[in-house]
Amino acid sequence: MLEQPLPCGLSGDRQARTHREVDIARQRRKDTCFDRRMLGQGAMFDMKHLTRLKKLDENAPEAMKSFWAFDKAAFEEGALSAQQKQLIAVAVALTTQCPYCIELHTKAARDAGATHAQLSEAALVAAAIRAGGAITHASHPF
Repeated sequence: MLEQPLPCGLSGDRQARTHREVDIARQRRKDTCFDRRMLGQGAMFDMKHLTRLKKLDENAPEAMKSFWAFDKAAFEEGALSAQQKQLIAVAVALTTQCPYCIELHTKAARDAGATHAQLSEAALVAAAIRAGGAITHASHPF
């Protein structure tokens, strides 16, 4: 009989579950629980992982050289200012939910002079587009 609560809110008939069943349930739950405490502690997202991009440069030099040139060209001043491009990048990063992109482009937007108000509006535009996609796709079941 288990006396302690199970992790991630698991519950159930304590008498009916064997320890093995609990271990399996814990592992399944662990595999699907996102634990913010793990950020930076061996978790998927850790800004230090970006140093590993050198491996891509080493193993696919031509493709990565092309990528870096494309990335640089995309963010150069043109019809849109650097700040506007970074605000767009923040909005896109929020919709793709890439923590690396969110962090890098938020910093770049701030470095380009973006204000809290501009970042807030970019975030709301991203949220509206994401929500709008759900609403318009809701027409499919009917």
